[in-house]
Amino acid sequence: MLLLLPHQLLLIIESAILEIKDLNGRPVRALRSNKAGHFIIVTPLANGRYEISTEKEGFTFEPVSFETKGEIIPPIAIKGTRVPVKF
Repeated sequence: MLLLLPHQLLLIIESAILEIKDLNGRPVRALRSNKAGHFIIVTPLANGRYEISTEKEGFTFEPVSFETKGEIIPPIAIKGTRVPVKF
């Protein structure tokens, strides 16, 4: 996954955990980004609206909503920010 940080800095984030939930908040998929920062779903989702929440230590991410309509979903950009290190 490419992480878009403020000032348009792009980082590749490996091993981020992504959870896709339906409109009722039920998890329907859990994924992990690979070394290239990519994640992919092989089995199709039912038509409808979904939200992706992302977790990776040291970062916070904005949830991303999308809709499926029986078509290939274009790439989804996930935006996040680094969490300041606390001493």
